Amino acid sequence: MSLKFAFLFLFCFSLNNCFSQSEKTDESEKKERTATTYLGVQANQLIRQILNFSNSNSVIDNPYLFIYSVNSKETGVGFSSGLGFSVSEIADGDPSNKRETKINNLSLRAGIEKKSSIGKKWLISWGFDLTHDNLKNETINTQIFDLTNPSNKSVASTKNTTSSWGIGPRFTLNFQVTNRILLATEANYYYRFGSTTTTSSITSPNFASKNESSSDFTRFQFTVPAVIYLIVKF
Repeated sequence: MSLKFAFLFLFCFSLNNCFSQSEKTDESEKKERTATTYLGVQANQLIRQILNFSNSNSVIDNPYLFIYSVNSKETGVGFSSGLGFSVSEIADGDPSNKRETKINNLSLRAGIEKKSSIGKKWLISWGFDLTHDNLKNETINTQIFDLTNPSNKSVASTKNTTSSWGIGPRFTLNFQVTNRILLATEANYYYRFGSTTTTSSITSPNFASKNESSSDFTRFQFTVPAVIYLIVKF
C-alpha cells in the first residue's frame, strides 16, 4: 500500500512540475515576443447597422475584406497583406427568356510597412504594396423558341476576364479603442497594369459564332479613406 502511495505522490509531483515549467515557458515566450500581429476585417456594414445608417448607399471602393500585418515592437517595420474576394450568381427572366450572371473576383496585396505612434490612442502606418487582381464576369442569355421543345433555343454568352498587377504606396490611420481592439481607415495610390479579354458566342439551331478580343491597360488609381477596418491586436 505504501508503495502505491509513493508512486501516486511521484506522479502528482511530476505532473505539477510539468505544468509549472509550461507556465514559465509561456510567460517567458510572452516576455520575449518581439513582434505584434494585427488581423482586421472590413466593418462598414456592421457600423452602419449599429449607428442606424442602413439607408446609406455609399460605395466602398476597396476590395480588401481582410488585412493582416506583423510589425516589430522595436522599429514598427513589418509585413502587411490584404485579401478580398466576391462570388455571386444571379438568375432572372421567364421560362422562354433566361439570363444567368456569374461574378468571381479575387484581389491580393502584400508589402512592407512601418507603424508609428502619434499619441496614446493613435497609430499611423505607411508602406509600399504589390497587388494582383483577377476579375471574371460571365453572362448567359437563353431564349427558348418553343417551350414544348427546349432544344429549339438560342444561347448568347459574354465573358469578361481582367487580370492585373499593381504597385504603389499606402497610408493607414488607426485608433486604439482598447488594448486589443483598433479601428482603422486607409488610402492608397496604385499604378495598375493588365489586360481584359472578352469572349462572346452565339449558338442557335441554324447559326453559331464565337469572337474574342483583348486589350491592355495602364492606370493610376487613388482609393480614398472610406473603408473602416475592425482590427484585433495580439
